[in-house]
Amino acid sequence: KPENAYVSGYNEEKNSFEMVKEVEGNTLDRKKAEEKMTQALMKLDEEVSFDGCYEKPEITSDTEQLKTFYHKLNQYAGVNIKYTFGTEVEELTGQDICGWLNIDYENNTVSLDADKVSDYVAYLRRHHDTIFGTRKFMTSYGQEVTIEGGDYGWWMNYQQEAKELAAQIETGESGERMPVYYQTAASYGAPDYGDTYVEINLTAQHLFFYKDGQLVMESDFVSGNSARGYDTPEGTYSITYKQRNATLVGENYETPVSYWMPFNKNIGMHDATWRSSFGGTIYKTKGSHGCINMPYEKAQELYGYIEKGTPVICYHLAGTEHSTESELEK
Repeated sequence: KPENAYVSGYNEEKNSFEMVKEVEGNTLDRKKAEEKMTQALMKLDEEVSFDGCYEKPEITSDTEQLKTFYHKLNQYAGVNIKYTFGTEVEELTGQDICGWLNIDYENNTVSLDADKVSDYVAYLRRHHDTIFGTRKFMTSYGQEVTIEGGDYGWWMNYQQEAKELAAQIETGESGERMPVYYQTAASYGAPDYGDTYVEINLTAQHLFFYKDGQLVMESDFVSGNSARGYDTPEGTYSITYKQRNATLVGENYETPVSYWMPFNKNIGMHDATWRSSFGGTIYKTKGSHGCINMPYEKAQELYGYIEKGTPVICYHLAGTEHSTESELEK
């Protein structure tokens, strides 16, 4: 009997699907053979040829649907996409992708399983997103602290990334790929905040600004009023934006400032000209509504250095609390 052409299953060694050609066979088509025989008898021929009287395969290697099916499968198999996360590389191979295919060999159709693509992007997100994570931070005091909280870090837009990754696979395009992000960080790996950042020690009421790993400036400040429950939260954040001559509006206040640098919703760093002293333990009873109050000149200086996205690292460190000279005099 004749045998139809077909596409074989995925061959891992060759990283491809193979076309198996049709087999002609030698089974006569009875009707055609009888017609040929009748014609020969009518003509009193002594010989008859049965050429063209054999059953034919229904599907050959030239059948358009089978060819399309074959080429599409091998297009999937040929895709190789590389993600680079600092020193870590995630490589998506054709073999991986072939495991994501819904293949109907009987009807010669294939489709990419969107759920499998989403699962892979979810894996990337789990292993390489750093937002809301816990970080080890070496303070300017030579002591390492563990910081939880904050919204700084790599944050992948996994739904959009899954959509775009699937589209790239469908086109058969290989190469380097950068994920779609809601938010990026300074660098991949640890630390993701890089070497330019604002360091805020809430215990010491003192901040530092580092640029390219070098200390550029530092300042005392007054943070949120502990007695009234306005404590400035620790965590790793980033400058949302910066603004000159802003008016800060709260439930029972409306305060103009010259230099406004928010990093945690409505909490930010700004000048506080109404204060005569900063640092120490002022914050415990006479602190702010959560913001970092700074001397005018220091806020002005810091404003000139930072940009949108600059990391802001807030923490507590036992043993670094001190009193200001004005407090000691009292």
